[in-house]
Amino acid sequence: MERPDVLLLDEPFNALDAKSIENTKRILREEQAAGATILFTSHSDRDVRELADHTYRIVDHKIVTVKPARSSKKDLSRGSN
Repeated sequence: MERPDVLLLDEPFNALDAKSIENTKRILREEQAAGATILFTSHSDRDVRELADHTYRIVDHKIVTVKPARSSKKDLSRGSN
């Protein structure tokens, strides 16, 4: 399989055990380092803060916040500008 330019993942850590989560995160970091753009959905602010460069929060079908992912936990959970 060729290396994709873009990965689109829906809840990639859902229902995985701890070892599988770490392996998946390692693979995503490798793909990112190789130049891939990775879009993923998550209900886990911890995963978002750990992996994402930017976050987009969607409420009522609208993007309500766009921030660097290294924002504080309080900022990520507010869901507002």
